[in-house]
Amino acid sequence: MLKSRLTILSLVIALIAAGCAIWVYTQPATTNLKQRPVLSVRTVNVQVQPMPYLIQTIGTVEATQSATILPQITGIVTQINFQEGNSVKSGQTLIELDPTPLEITLQQVKATLQSDKAQLVNLASNAKRTKKLLHLGYASPQQYEQADASAKSQQAIVAADAQTVKQAETQLAYTKIKAPIDGKTGSVNVKIGDLVTANTTALLTINKLDPILINFSVSQSQLNSVLQYQKAGSLQVQIKVDSNKTLNGKLNFIDNTVNANTGTVAMKAAFANPDNAIWPGETVRTRLILTIQTDALVVPSSAIQIDQMGNFVYLLNKDTAKLQRIVVDRQLDGLSVISKGLSANDIILTDIPANLTDGAKVTIIKSGAGASA
Repeated sequence: MLKSRLTILSLVIALIAAGCAIWVYTQPATTNLKQRPVLSVRTVNVQVQPMPYLIQTIGTVEATQSATILPQITGIVTQINFQEGNSVKSGQTLIELDPTPLEITLQQVKATLQSDKAQLVNLASNAKRTKKLLHLGYASPQQYEQADASAKSQQAIVAADAQTVKQAETQLAYTKIKAPIDGKTGSVNVKIGDLVTANTTALLTINKLDPILINFSVSQSQLNSVLQYQKAGSLQVQIKVDSNKTLNGKLNFIDNTVNANTGTVAMKAAFANPDNAIWPGETVRTRLILTIQTDALVVPSSAIQIDQMGNFVYLLNKDTAKLQRIVVDRQLDGLSVISKGLSANDIILTDIPANLTDGAKVTIIKSGAGASA
């Protein structure tokens, strides 16, 4: 009796469960649609625009010319004619040393020169007179030879005196220390009254900042590409000074050896730098531009999604999001160049909602044209 009742109860429960399942199955689809609301998205057109092929690396700024100024004589500093940090011109007098000792020396050697010149006049006159007497028979050949030799010896002494005077004048000129190049001065290492020693005391350094050089290196695997594109003409190099300013220069040096320790090749580029926007020793982001692809398909990098199968974007297909697989060739400044999967003027979704799926209904908040690099 009890077993029969349990069997009947089991049948009732089974019928109720089946009825519930039939009721859920036959409900209108609008219930599921309410769980998948229409998503708001932004869109952008795929753009066709020029995009460079480039090598990005880190460069170091170097002065075109750099001169460390040392005194060529020993002396006491009497005058500093510039403010440290100023820009100076080649030939400008920067520092003066006490000229008094050298002025005295110059006066002395000039006096010696004048005395020896006077003696030369007498000896030359005597030799000339002796030569006449020789012809008249009143002087012997030995007397003439002695007079002529004395005159020639004195002439050599005068020539040596002239060189001594020139040397003394040069030494005196060294008391005015001049800039050998145009450029910007660094800190001055001496003060008025200091004793400086010839070729020992470094007074200051001058760096030429315009034009200026950028040192950088590229991988040995990229060297052939650089050399190949260089055959078509000089290669452009760009550096970012800040977010709003880019400087353009030209590649002007490729080293002739690969660094065995780093596997890189050193290169240099020259830049005009009239505003002193970059300084020696700075580290800068450097771009060596090999060539320009004029018809690149470009989309914002933020629109690209990635999963286990690779990169994809969502195309706008009327009011529906369509998943589209793509191949990204390269990225630059927030833009991606697409080599496969898109066509010009395709419309793709940006600012992708987290719950966006293939085939989802979407509504456009704002459309825009693609950005440029």
